[in-house]
Amino acid sequence: MKCHKDLSASAECNEIPVAYSLVLEAGNRRAGAKSSVKRVKALNVSTVQLVCETAPTNGALPENTHLLISGTGGSWNNSSSLSVLVRVKRGSEFQVESGYQNFRGTGVELLASSTDRVEAQMAIDRHPVLATVVNRQGSLSIFLRLIEDGVPVESDPPEVASLAPMTHGSAKQREWATQIRREFILSHPEAAEKLRSTDACWWIDNRNRLSSAINQG
Repeated sequence: MKCHKDLSASAECNEIPVAYSLVLEAGNRRAGAKSSVKRVKALNVSTVQLVCETAPTNGALPENTHLLISGTGGSWNNSSSLSVLVRVKRGSEFQVESGYQNFRGTGVELLASSTDRVEAQMAIDRHPVLATVVNRQGSLSIFLRLIEDGVPVESDPPEVASLAPMTHGSAKQREWATQIRREFILSHPEAAEKLRSTDACWWIDNRNRLSSAINQG
């Protein structure tokens, strides 16, 4: 019983908000530089994306909350990008600088950065779900740390996970089209059997009339 009480007290302690403060410098904002802070709730290995919600640069959150800080930009002629994963922790502070990005703060500790290098096979051996992100070295270290920190891992339902990859269009068009298709089929599962096109341009051109395309298919 005593052990149970100690564990409960520890859990309650983690729920007590910890004040944190972040300073994000990403370059010349007039030249398009921008930065953001997001609270990580889960990661989706099917879409290679984090499930996040916007968080303030200054506030208070439960200890061990994960935050993703991202910045991109620089000057009119050059730019760079950086993403770092931090965790709310009382009494901690961090600072990371890479290219035009300079992130620092108090009340948080640094866990991983997009500049970290991780041996891909090692990561897959430890966590097979990371096979979907091995070609994105900048994300691999962040995904690895999130999994090992116990952040929930999500995956798409079979009707989405089994879809063939986009085979036509530029890389950006294929990425955009994949997101359009995923969001539509998540809300219209029956469409997976009818809308089989892997042409990114088709999905982009028809994104506002997909419901009628089901009937035509």
